[in-house]
Amino acid sequence: MPLATSAWLDPGAFAGLAAHLARHEGADLLLSGAGWPDEDLCLAGLRPTAEHVPDPADPKPGLRAFLAAHPGPALGFLSYPLGLDLHGVPSAKPRALPPGLFRKYAALLSWRHSSGRLEILGSDPAL
Repeated sequence: MPLATSAWLDPGAFAGLAAHLARHEGADLLLSGAGWPDEDLCLAGLRPTAEHVPDPADPKPGLRAFLAAHPGPALGFLSYPLGLDLHGVPSAKPRALPPGLFRKYAALLSWRHSSGRLEILGSDPAL
């Protein structure tokens, strides 16, 4: 995914931008706190272009195929209950989430606490 632009934002400005994107643009956020060495990257995925819900019986093949079939970075998660199921650990708790969800995006924003650098990655100039 080509770099569309970059800028510098202080933490308050990024927090405001991330909140706006989530509330008004439906952005998916993966946020990290400051202070962890090399773990200070925050991501925002904009305008999903593809989505995959893993098969709870065998999530790896479908996830591999999804990631290979659609170019660019993905954001997603595997649920804790899916991990329990895959390891044969029973749970009586109700399932509130799907077994997982992965998405590819038209644009991806990345911001680092350590440098304040904001990068917008995407090939659509309208974004």
